[in-house]
Amino acid sequence: LLTSQPGYPLYNCIAGADGIELRNYRLKAEQSWEVDLEHLESLIDNRTRAILLTNPSNPCGSVYSPKHMKEIAAVARRHFLPIVSDEIYGGLVFNGGVFHS
Repeated sequence: LLTSQPGYPLYNCIAGADGIELRNYRLKAEQSWEVDLEHLESLIDNRTRAILLTNPSNPCGSVYSPKHMKEIAAVARRHFLPIVSDEIYGGLVFNGGVFHS
């Protein structure tokens, strides 16, 4: 399972307790904490089962644009991977941000 770094630490605890391997893809601080798509794709192999996406991001607070969401979806599509989308903070967007699912 691929998840972001930095990311929500409880994912590591839950996955570890169930013996699930997490691999962390980077977020780019200099680009409003967007997913480093190149790094994400480099982590995908025949054991990868899904991409876990947290949007809006916890702990970074970023909200991904529709364009960036499509770029992430394109990576998932190329590798036939589902996206597990944690959108629990969708109603907590600040500073004029707009949440896109």
